[in-house]
Amino acid sequence: YEIISGDIELTCNITQLLNTVVVQWGDSEGNVISNDDYYTTNQGSKDESGNQYSTLTISASKLQALGSTSVTYSCEVLSGDQTVAITKTMTLTLYDFSGVSRTTVAGSRGRVDCQIKSIS
Repeated sequence: YEIISGDIELTCNITQLLNTVVVQWGDSEGNVISNDDYYTTNQGSKDESGNQYSTLTISASKLQALGSTSVTYSCEVLSGDQTVAITKTMTLTLYDFSGVSRTTVAGSRGRVDCQIKSIS
């Protein structure tokens, strides 16, 4: 585990692409996540190696509001007709450590990665 107090960035790595794909992030209840005070999404675009990195940044205030819990987020790659083609889920488990000095962890950043290989 890692002690953090800042924002957390989840990264979905989609590989072996011919073109940029549309990526949609979802929360534990199945709702589509859009940019707001708690979340920032970045679609990314296909690079010269055929990889696309899409990110979801979860704000420190959202993490604090969640408290000690496990939360599942999904990275969904949409097909050309905008239906879900591939879904990858990530579970983020949060622990509340009392007694940890905030100065010890201030400015830290966490990252969780998933990878989707090949899409047709």
